[in-house]
Amino acid sequence: MRWVSPAGGAPGPRDGLVYVPFEWQLVDAFFLMERFGALREALGFGDDAAVDDPLALASRLSAQLEVATGGQRTLILHPFLMLDRRWWSGVQGLLARLGALAASGAVWVGPVSRL
Repeated sequence: MRWVSPAGGAPGPRDGLVYVPFEWQLVDAFFLMERFGALREALGFGDDAAVDDPLALASRLSAQLEVATGGQRTLILHPFLMLDRRWWSGVQGLLARLGALAASGAVWVGPVSRL
């Protein structure tokens, strides 16, 4: 292994690995899968454990990328969830926005395979 992605923590090299932490609010499965309902409630993401509307989630994730200032943020998108046509549509818009932010120099986007 060359890298690990734990929840939270500081990014950077430690113990021969590169740590690329994530935040739950930037993980699609956290909002789109029922199995994370109790965790959503426990972490204060909504009043109930209901899954999110795919297009609303895409809009919220895009807004979070807009306000990202400094530091590292890890967006996690699961391909198997993109089988839902509404989520796939949202992902296309989200990736287009991320691409525009990268092209403008506002953010740097690096694939995990290159870490």
